[in-house]
Amino acid sequence: MRDRILSPGEAVTDVVAGKHIVLVSTAGRGLTAYRPDDWGVAKESWVDDVLRVEGPEPMTHVEPEIFAVIYAKDGETYVLGLHGEDDLEALAGRLVLPGDLAISATALAEQVALHRVGGYFHGTLVEGSVWGEPLAGRYPAVLEQVSSVVHPVRLERAGEQARLEFFSYTSRPIELNLWVTVDRWTVDVLPGRPVSIQRATVTEVEGHTGEQPPWAG
Repeated sequence: MRDRILSPGEAVTDVVAGKHIVLVSTAGRGLTAYRPDDWGVAKESWVDDVLRVEGPEPMTHVEPEIFAVIYAKDGETYVLGLHGEDDLEALAGRLVLPGDLAISATALAEQVALHRVGGYFHGTLVEGSVWGEPLAGRYPAVLEQVSSVVHPVRLERAGEQARLEFFSYTSRPIELNLWVTVDRWTVDVLPGRPVSIQRATVTEVEGHTGEQPPWAG
């Protein structure tokens, strides 16, 4: 955490360790670290351990900042959630590793959607993932608009190259309304080239769940 997650000069003032959780305090914020057993990547056979590090909400009506530290049994470590300066591309490179060393398509898709949306918001796979329920259950009207386009996580792999395609959704408040964005993601792993993670917006519409947003009361 000191090397990759804390800001330069951000000193730790207190550490409280419990049986399943660690609370880290600095002069400006508090961080909570624990093992996220519900994350797909935490269940992968090549993973030795995973930490979810969660910070405070930086402002009203946004989601908490989330980091991940993934320790692989082969000695590699991946830190995610650093606003595009993380190890997500390196993690995606594991798609083409042999056998049990490879990350599964769904586990990678969950982490890409969770950490790469940006703006202190996190994405959920349209079929449901660690950050929320399926789009059909939460925003059925939105799903109707994109049902001809979206599909579950899809991986095409041939030798040392792979293409991962999936869709995620993000909900965020704009004024007093809740807007839902559906994104298409494409991850390409090709020999001799940097890993590419591309995002394209499919639609952005006002979401309706039948409930009034808590900030509108």
